[in-house]
Amino acid sequence: MMAPEVCSMYRTGSLGRMLFWVASLGLHKTCLCSSVVSTTDATDDLDQSVDMSTAEWGRTPLHEAAEFGHLEMLRGMLAEANESSVTLVSAPDELGWTPLHWAALHGEEEMASELLRAQAAVDAQEYEFGCQPLQWAARRGHLRLLRLLLDAGASAEYADRQQRTAAAWAKLTGHTAAAALLEASEDSEETSEPHMYSRAERDTDEAEDAMTEADQAYGMTALHVAAASGRYSDVAKWLGASEPTALSSQMSAQDMWGRTPLVTAIQTRKSPPKAALKLLHTELCVTTDHDGRGPLHWAVLAGDLRLFKELRLLNQSQAPPDRFGRTLVHYAAANGHGNILSELLADAADVDVDAKDRSQQTPLHLASARGHAHLVQQLLDRNASWNVSDLLLRRPLHYAAMFGHLDVIKLLMNAGADYFAEDLDGETLERFMRRTPFLH
Repeated sequence: MMAPEVCSMYRTGSLGRMLFWVASLGLHKTCLCSSVVSTTDATDDLDQSVDMSTAEWGRTPLHEAAEFGHLEMLRGMLAEANESSVTLVSAPDELGWTPLHWAALHGEEEMASELLRAQAAVDAQEYEFGCQPLQWAARRGHLRLLRLLLDAGASAEYADRQQRTAAAWAKLTGHTAAAALLEASEDSEETSEPHMYSRAERDTDEAEDAMTEADQAYGMTALHVAAASGRYSDVAKWLGASEPTALSSQMSAQDMWGRTPLVTAIQTRKSPPKAALKLLHTELCVTTDHDGRGPLHWAVLAGDLRLFKELRLLNQSQAPPDRFGRTLVHYAAANGHGNILSELLADAADVDVDAKDRSQQTPLHLASARGHAHLVQQLLDRNASWNVSDLLLRRPLHYAAMFGHLDVIKLLMNAGADYFAEDLDGETLERFMRRTPFLH
C-alpha cells in the first residue's frame, strides 16, 4: 500500500499529465473547427483520429456542442465558421439530425436562438421518423422553444412519416398545453394569420377549448385542466365552484399517467407557482404517479425552492426513491438545483449522498455528467464517493470526460479520482476525451 504522501504525489502527477494533455489538445481545436468547413486532410495523428470519429456518424463539432449543452463553444464555432456557417449549421449527421434538432430536444432556448440567427433550417427532417425540430420540442413539451421555432417559420401543419404533426406528438407524450398551442397555430396557418403564440394570446378561449378537448383522452378532470394552465385564477375559480363533498376526490384524482392536479400544476413550472400553492394549501395530496414520483419529487425536478419549502413545512421533507431508484438528491444534482441540494444536505443528516439508482449511479455521477461543478463540490464536501462505479463500471470521472467538463474533471482529480480507471469496455478518461476534443 502506498504511503499517503506518495499517493498525493501520484495524484498530483496524474492531474498534471491530464492538464498537459488537455492543453496540448487545445492547440488542435482551431484546426479541427476549420476541418469541418474545409476538405484539407489533417496531418496530425490526433486530428486524424478525431476526423475519423466524427466522420463515422457524420457528426460535426456543432452537433456535439448542441447535444451536450456547450453554449459558449457553439457560439465560438459559429463565429469561426463565419460565412460558411449557413452550410455548417444545418449539416445533418447520418441519422439526419442537425444541431437544431438537439437544441429542440433538450429545450436549449439560447442555443436554438444562436443556431436560428445563423440561419439553421427549421424544416430539416431526421431520417427515422421524418421529424423536424418543432416535433422534437413538442415531444418534450418545451413551450418557449416551440414559440421560438414557430416565430422562425416552422410549420405546425407539417406531418412526419407516421402522419403526426407536432401537436399530435405533444398529445401522445402528455404535453397538453403544448398541444393546445400548436393546434391553435395550425388554425392560424390555415387562415394566414400570425404565429400560434401571438394568436393564442389574443384568443385564450380558443386555446383553452383546444386544451380541454385534448385532455379528454387522458383521463384528466376539470381540475387537472385548470392546473395545467398554471393560472391561479383558473384554479381558484374551479375550487370556489366545487362542492365541498367532491373536493377531496377531485384533489386525489389521477390521470392516465397517475398525476394529481397538484403534480400537474407543479409540472407547468410557472414562477411564482401560485396555482400549485393554492392547490397545496387547499388539501395536500401526496399520491405518487405511475413512476413513483409525488409532489416533492416534482418540486425538486422543477427547481422550485418555494414549493419545496412549503412541502417540508407540511411534513413532506422526505420521499422514497421513485421506480427508477432515484432520490431527491439524485434529481437536485442532475438538474443543477444547488439551492435545493443545499437544503437537502443541510437539514437531513441521514441523507445518503451515495445512494444508487437502478443503473447503480449516484448523485455524483449525474452532477458530473451534466457539468454542474458547484454541485459536484457540494457532494464532495459531504464525502460523496468519487470512486463508485455504475453498471458499466463507469465512475463520475468517466462521465465528466465523456461530456467535456474540464472543471468537474479537475475537482474529481483533486479529490483523488483515478486517472487510469477503466470502465467495462476498458475505456479511460483520456480515451473518452480523445473522442470529443472539440468540447475541451
